[in-house]
Formats: sequence, structure tokens, C-alpha cells
Amino acid sequence: MLRKFSQLSQKHFLKPGYVSARIQKYNQKNPDNQINLVIKPPAPAGLYVPFQREGRNKLIFSGFGSKNSGGNICGRVGHSPGDLAEAEGIKAAEEACMIFLRWLAIACGGDLDGVNKILSLNVFVQCNPADTQLLSSVANGASQRAIDVFGEYIGKPTRTTTGPLVPANLAVEITVTVEICDELAAELDFNEAKILSEIVCWSNSFTRASLNENIIRNLFSNNVLTQKSISYLEDWVIKTINCLSNLDETVFTEALDSLKAEETEAEKELLGYLDRVQSKQDLINLLIYKLKNLLSTRKTIAIDTNARLSEQSEMFGSRKNKPIKTAAAVALSAAAVWGGYWNYQRSKF
Repeated sequence: MLRKFSQLSQKHFLKPGYVSARIQKYNQKNPDNQINLVIKPPAPAGLYVPFQREGRNKLIFSGFGSKNSGGNICGRVGHSPGDLAEAEGIKAAEEACMIFLRWLAIACGGDLDGVNKILSLNVFVQCNPADTQLLSSVANGASQRAIDVFGEYIGKPTRTTTGPLVPANLAVEITVTVEICDELAAELDFNEAKILSEIVCWSNSFTRASLNENIIRNLFSNNVLTQKSISYLEDWVIKTINCLSNLDETVFTEALDSLKAEETEAEKELLGYLDRVQSKQDLINLLIYKLKNLLSTRKTIAIDTNARLSEQSEMFGSRKNKPIKTAAAVALSAAAVWGGYWNYQRSKF
């Protein structure tokens, strides 16, 4: 019973294909205002990243301004001469949300069905101080676009709207916080660990840290991330950092230049993580940051079903703990009933 409830909690809230089906249906009804998440979103315009992962299930997105294929949508919204009309402001908010959705798709590895909730949406509108009553209706453009993609329950966020100034004269800018399901979080953990291992293996080629690259890569061959593999990876990252600390900067620069010059399909993802690395200290900081993120999820990573059940058996198996065992059984039964109810609710989506 405990195993089944645990498996239930790992499932996507949405059925696979739900989001793509909604988008397809929307595009059929709105051929002149289609949702296209395949277009590459604009790169950050300053010293920041488009999104960060906080904890295990939360993604925080930077401010995305109102842009479309024609460039920035600038100006203030209002009723004075030269102001953007209310409808133009709403459209600008929609475009800002589209950029967010494209970055969300990238952050989730294309699995938008793994989104559990758009938690919060902050909308900044450049608005004429005399027409602040337009703030809410303009912000609705961003909210509605999220609802178009995910539906009312998941896409409708908490929201804050403010004005009247936005950077770079943009009409609208938004920031968003998203909750993802446990199953998608586990996939992101695995991908983080895998790319971290690739960085370690690449660093090993010139730091001579005496690491066995085959062992590192075999840790991820069965597409499962375990406590044991994280511990091994942690040891190797620390060894690599120590070797990098004693490495001549010229040797590191030559190795980095060589990697960039001989780019292959297999190395594109690795280079994506190293594109801002200019010195060995940059690489050390990157290794520390990614290891810290990985270790923060250590307690929540499932080891394997048998080991988990074995631990549960040891915890509740003693006769001295019979009252605890009985109480636990009652609690787990209630949890299973509750989980079954929500599984039924999920089937409606």
C-alpha cells in the first residue's frame, strides 16, 4: 500500500499529451493568434540567467519583456495621444508570456505536462499615471495566455500587477514562479547529475585526477539516480576541484579552447554549460554550484523500491513498536484513500 501511494505521488498531475492537445485545439480556433513554443526565446540581455531551480519542485523565471518577431514592444499604455491602446497593451502582455512559456519548455526539457501549477505571476506595466485602471486588464493578457496553455486550474496564478515604469521602455515585463511534479523533478535531477559527470570527465582529461571515466558514466547507464551514485559523484567533483586549484591557468585555457574548436554533436550540451566559463575559477564555481544543487535534493531521491520497502519493514517490523505499526497502517490507509480521490480528480484533465 505504501509503495502504491509513493508511486502515485510521483506521477504527473496532467496526462501525457494534455498540454500539446490544448495548444493544438487553441490554434485551430485561433489561426491568427497561434501559440508557438518551438521558436527560440531571446537570450538574457544582461548579467542574469533566464531561470533558476529552487529546491526540488520550484522554478523561478527572470523578467521577460514584451517582444515579438518584430522586436521590442515599447511605449506606455494609456488614453493620451501617443500611448498604446488597451488592446495593444494586452497583446504586449501575451507576447511577454509567450517568451516565458518558451523558456519554461526548455527548463522542463519539453515536458510541459510535468507542470503542476503556475504559482505566481508578477506583471509590470508601463502605464500612464492617469490611466492606472488599465493595469489589471493588461495583466490579464499574460494570465489568459497561461490559462490557454495549461487550463484554468494549473494556469491561473496568484498575481501582482504594478506600474508605471518598465526597463528599456518596454510596455510589459513579467516574472513567474512555477511548481513542477516529482517525476519531472527526478528527471531534472538526473540530467543535472549527468552533465556534472560530463564536466568532471572532460576536466579529468587535463587535470589527471585519476578518475575512472567509465565508472562515472556507468552510474547513469540505467537512467536512475541513486544516493550511492550521488556520493560517488560528490567525491569525484571534490577531487576535480582540488586538481583544478593546482592547475596552471594556461593549461586550462588551452583545454577549453581545444574543446570549443573541436565541437561535436555529443559535446554541444557540455559546451552549453561551459559557454560562460572563461577561467579555471569560473569552472570551479560552476562545479560547486551544480554539486550544491544536486546535494540539496539528496534526501528526496528514491534509492530503489526494494531498499525502501526493506527500510520500512525494519522500521515497523518490531513487536515492541506494534502501536506505532498500527498507527502507521491507519495513517497509510487514509493516505491511500486520499490519493485515490485525487487520482480520480486528475483523470478529469
